[in-house]
This record gives sequence, structure tokens and C-alpha cells, in this order.
Amino acid sequence: MLQQICSKVNTTVVINIISILGDKMYTERLLLAREKRGLTQKELSKMIGIKQQQYARYEKGINIMPVTHLKKICIALDISADYILGLTDEIRTYKKKS
Repeated sequence: MLQQICSKVNTTVVINIISILGDKMYTERLLLAREKRGLTQKELSKMIGIKQQQYARYEKGINIMPVTHLKKICIALDISADYILGLTDEIRTYKKKS
């Protein structure tokens, strides 16, 4: 039950951020970051533990990804979530916790 509530809250937070910033920026940046690393959708989806079709829906803007997937994508691509979400135009690397 708690996991369902947390998942709902995470999804709501991402939806709110994306609605403020605009879906197109989010999906374009997700695509560009993946391509910059030379990965296919299938390769990236495998790295983050989801099906390729599910990841493709995030990239096309059909589905909104939960924050947990955004975090995994940022780690896999070594990129800051700020760039993906459009909070900065600077492509920074993912900061790992010490």
C-alpha cells in the first residue's frame, strides 16, 4: 500500500514538473541524451530494468515516467535530471553520492 502511494506521489511530481516545462522539451532531451551516449532504446531500457516498449512511451511523451525511472536513466546516461527536465540547458554529469 505504501509503495503504491509513493509511486503515485512520484508520478504526480513528475507530471507537475513536465506540465510546467512542456512535454516536448522533456521528450526531446530524453532522446538526445540517449543518442549522445550511443544507446538504443532497448539497451537503455535493459539497463534500467524495464521493457523497451515502456521506455519508448516515455520518449514519445505517451506515458509519464515515475521519478524512480528518471533517477535510473540519469545514472545510466551519466546526466543530470536538471537537463532532462529542462531546468538547465547545461549538460552536466550525474552527481553520485559520496
